[in-house]
Amino acid sequence: MGSWSLKPNGTFDYWSPETFVLFGFDPSDGIPTLPKWLTVLHPDDCDLVAKTLERIFREKVRIDVTYRVDHPKQGKRIMHSTGEPVAEDGKVTRLIGNTLDITEQENAAQGLQRSEFYLREGERLARMGSWSLRPDGIFDYWSPETFPIFGFDPLEGIPTLPKWLSVLHPDDCDLVAKTLERIFRENVRVDVTYRVDHPKQGKRIMHSTGEPVVEDGKVTRLIGNTLDITEQENAIRELKKAFGEIRALKDELYKENIVLRHEIGSTSMFEEVLGTSSALQNVL
Repeated sequence: MGSWSLKPNGTFDYWSPETFVLFGFDPSDGIPTLPKWLTVLHPDDCDLVAKTLERIFREKVRIDVTYRVDHPKQGKRIMHSTGEPVAEDGKVTRLIGNTLDITEQENAAQGLQRSEFYLREGERLARMGSWSLRPDGIFDYWSPETFPIFGFDPLEGIPTLPKWLSVLHPDDCDLVAKTLERIFRENVRVDVTYRVDHPKQGKRIMHSTGEPVVEDGKVTRLIGNTLDITEQENAIRELKKAFGEIRALKDELYKENIVLRHEIGSTSMFEEVLGTSSALQNVL
């Protein structure tokens, strides 16, 4: 982090040694002028920074600004500067500030945002949501996709465990509740398939997997995901039905084949042939 001081006439009267390094200036050349310093800023950010400095002097406010720098040696960098006006007799006489290179933090944040975006898109495309449940029965996290899977409105917040259980099929509700209790009690990874009465989509089939998180030998949280497998289950059901129909047709054809063979074997098919010659008698 570098510190600096700027006067109202646009002259820097102080730059710390680190400030020279941050912006790629040579200390032996002295502190650059404001116009020269602005030249190393990204063209799209230069005007923003200049107007921000003017505003601080004009309105006597503390302002921070994030901008890009074309560093002569390090390439593109991202800076965050904060300026504090110093007033004497009601007039700003100096702007004291500091600048921090936040390139690595911003890149990490952007990488995290990309990862979160891909995770959300992956969950949306797969119709899968992730969640976290505490031992006291409170969900402390639901991913965005978990809400539409069960038909809840994100604006109303994460539902309570009893409210979530209310959308499950009555015949499966008790099974799921006992499965959750077992995970916390026995510290085991368990998965369960159950039906949901979705308020908009009707009957759906879900598959949830829970992984216990243990701290000091005690399960403190259950991390899990839920996948809507309705289409897959329906496809499997239709496939089984088709195989059953094929087996039935195969059995029917087999029976008809036996009957036909029996009919062929019990009929000579020569009764209508006329002739008494010795040659024809041999053929018959």
